[in-house]
Amino acid sequence: MATYEEISNRLLKNPDLKEILELRTDLSDEEQYNFIHRMVALITSYKKNPRQIYFKKDLPTEYMVIDLETTGFSNNDEIIQLSAIHVKNESEIDSFNQFVKPLTVKFAPNIFFLWFFYHVDLHNAPTIDQVLPEFQNFIEEFPIVGHNISFDARFLFNSGCNINPKITVDTVNLAQFKNLDTPNNKLETLKDYYGISERSHNSHSDCRTTAIIFENLRNNRLEKHINNEEIPQIFSGLKFCVTGQFSQLSRQQIKKDIISRGGKIMSSVGKSTNYLVEGVQIANNLTDGVHSRKELDYIALKSAGYDIQRLDEQNFINLLSSYREKEHQNAK
Repeated sequence: MATYEEISNRLLKNPDLKEILELRTDLSDEEQYNFIHRMVALITSYKKNPRQIYFKKDLPTEYMVIDLETTGFSNNDEIIQLSAIHVKNESEIDSFNQFVKPLTVKFAPNIFFLWFFYHVDLHNAPTIDQVLPEFQNFIEEFPIVGHNISFDARFLFNSGCNINPKITVDTVNLAQFKNLDTPNNKLETLKDYYGISERSHNSHSDCRTTAIIFENLRNNRLEKHINNEEIPQIFSGLKFCVTGQFSQLSRQQIKKDIISRGGKIMSSVGKSTNYLVEGVQIANNLTDGVHSRKELDYIALKSAGYDIQRLDEQNFINLLSSYREKEHQNAK
């Protein structure tokens, strides 16, 4: 399938359309492209869901943001957290957040790692049949905002809740319609673009993230958030390698924390590496079935006498905290 960019470039070469655009002598080539790009995104979005709306005058100022977490991504998987927040005029009015006990304990490997810390929450939680009536009463008939809303709609429909007749806005499509300067429109990417600090892998936090993204897009606040705070370069000259899956921070966030503080991310562990930040290995293609290539290189170099420190996720967080404390004391 052609991308929006490819379709836009093809349309710009269409003789009939080119003739029409040439009548707008006030538009630069870039403005013409942006106009076509937005129309392509708009038409594509309407085709996917005719009830989606993308012009500011029509976008809701009072709505429900919904999000959920699941045991995996197939139709056989189950909802394990269901959340919604009620927003009016950019303010959160009320919220709904409920863990859901799955009927089975089968998790996709990457999902299991993220969620096994909450096993007690899930074990003691009500089932989806018990949760849905309260959820449906909470969202009422308000418009729905979500990030990749079709994913949430599919799982809700499979569980007995049909939100398809409602007016919905998908922030994935809305971001593409606005033509942001981002490599993609994933939630983590937009979260970083707007400098949002909400936690990941939690549907309640993701609702708040989505609401902030939606309000920025709705109000045409399209500039990237620039953090003017001076970040101490505590990792200046240090080289890091990151491997595995993490529960509190995403790999992207860990790398961002390192780079923003002057550290360098290495693609492999070498003699000059200072730290290996190590998560849990869940990949199916591990070198020896247990360790990643980076871990095996670390073990070999450590045995050879090289001073490389290994940090799990909590130790990395503690390292950040200890450096921050030193900076705070030095500033006194």
